[in-house]
Amino acid sequence: MAKREGEGLLNIIGSLSGTAWKLLVNYPTEDIEKSGAFEKILKILDKVFENDKTVQLPSDFDKCFAGLHPRRGQSLLEYTTEHDHLYNKLSDHNVALPGKVQGWHLLRRAGLTKEQGQLVTAQAPSMERNEVQEAIFFILGQDHKTVAGGGQHPHHRGFRGKGRAYAAYYEGDDFDPDMDEFPDDDGWEER
Repeated sequence: MAKREGEGLLNIIGSLSGTAWKLLVNYPTEDIEKSGAFEKILKILDKVFENDKTVQLPSDFDKCFAGLHPRRGQSLLEYTTEHDHLYNKLSDHNVALPGKVQGWHLLRRAGLTKEQGQLVTAQAPSMERNEVQEAIFFILGQDHKTVAGGGQHPHHRGFRGKGRAYAAYYEGDDFDPDMDEFPDDDGWEER
């Protein structure tokens, strides 16, 4: 494209559609051969399509605080890397969280069991972000993969599918259901 900038720009303009096409359809063809034409075209497109950081802020917050959780088959190293990436996007908005909050958030969203979280907290009681990450890696290893969908939300308990579940409840060791309490026509058979 460096040797044939004009031809390349015509191909780019010709491949556009919708609003982008409408913005550039009347671009003077004689200006395409001039130096700096590519930058002028980008400026025209950026005025309309470039996202303002304030527009992106709610999405970045949602991704970092609500959408971050380990995915199926994701290692702790991959998870912490994603956590760092999303946190760094917040710094683009001049948002800086204290190290203890970062450490708490990293641990809280890591999908660890209650016991694993307690081990990490005992290893890194200050909850500083770097210490929490080191403790997670020391105790579980960077390649450790959490239980699929292993969120800590009490309503989920690790199950998030649309399926049928069955449970049994026993009041104590001596609980013995009285078969006379069940009607005969519900499929129960006495043996």
